Amino acid sequence: MNTKTAGILVMLGLILTAGGVGGIETSVNDSDLLGAMLISILGLMIMYCGTAAMKVSDYYDRSEEPHV
Repeated sequence: MNTKTAGILVMLGLILTAGGVGGIETSVNDSDLLGAMLISILGLMIMYCGTAAMKVSDYYDRSEEPHV
C-alpha cells in the first residue's frame, strides 16, 4: 500500500466517523443510537488502519532513498 492509498483510508474513516456522530446527535431511539455508534467506531478503526499504513509506507519510502 502506498501513502496515497493510506491517505484515502484516513479520509474515508473521517467521513464515516463524522456521519456516525451526526447520526448519534439525531437519533430518536436506542437502535438508531447503536447503529450510529457502530458506524462511528468503524470509521475510527478505518482511520487507525490508514494512519498505521501511512507510517509503514513512509518508513519504506525513506529506506529506499539513496544514502549520500
